[in-house]
Amino acid sequence: MSAVGRTSTAVPVSRRRARKSRALDLAIGVTLARAAMFGVVCVVTYFASSLSGAVMMEQARKEGAQVRTRLSEAKSLANQERRRVDALTDSGAMDQWALAQGFERTLIVPAAGPKEATVVAQVGR
Repeated sequence: MSAVGRTSTAVPVSRRRARKSRALDLAIGVTLARAAMFGVVCVVTYFASSLSGAVMMEQARKEGAQVRTRLSEAKSLANQERRRVDALTDSGAMDQWALAQGFERTLIVPAAGPKEATVVAQVGR
């Protein structure tokens, strides 16, 4: 081998090939930037929808608790009214009302059995 050192010779690259290479690099860079932006938008959308879903579920849970509270209050009021109606329609209460209004109790012996039936008739009106 010779003692002369090697010298590198630059191979001239055509301008057309250099432009294609730059254009390809630019296209790859734009594609990667768009893909990254798409990924960011997907992640942000996922977190936003997860948060809004959790908020809506919590709101529905609270509304359910309020509905159960109102339902128990309504049942309580309905039971109170039912007891009042039962007290007013009880035969003893009706007899007391009739006597207070000036009606008189008369007894009729029913033909069907030994029970007494109460008949109320208005006297003097």
